[in-house]
Amino acid sequence: MFYPVRFETLPGSVRVLVRDFDLVLEYPTMQDARQQASAEVIRQIETKFRKKHLPIPRPSKVENGEEVFYIPIKIQARIMLWNTMMKRGMRAIDLAKLLETSPAQAQRYINGSNDVSIESYERALLKLDIYLNLKSH
Repeated sequence: MFYPVRFETLPGSVRVLVRDFDLVLEYPTMQDARQQASAEVIRQIETKFRKKHLPIPRPSKVENGEEVFYIPIKIQARIMLWNTMMKRGMRAIDLAKLLETSPAQAQRYINGSNDVSIESYERALLKLDIYLNLKSH
């Protein structure tokens, strides 16, 4: 999963535009922009979409002059799980029943707890008839 991003050099700063999230960030240097903006995109997934119970947008096509941010595979799996739950009107308790686990463990899947492995996300997605597919770029 690769989200398009545009870097604009301004006098004294670098602006980062992530149109899929209507996000505009500004950093003092290009190095700061490249190092910190991808982490901010991932934080936005949490604050702008998940906490407001909104589906997370799929990456749009890269346009001329844009680069891409890679989203780590575990976060991609969590996005797929979240979006499937939103589409089907599922809550954490519904996920817990489906996975035959506790509500607390289901919430860990949703929150992205470090103790949830990529294999666990894959099993959860398979229970929802969703197949995790890796694609190189």
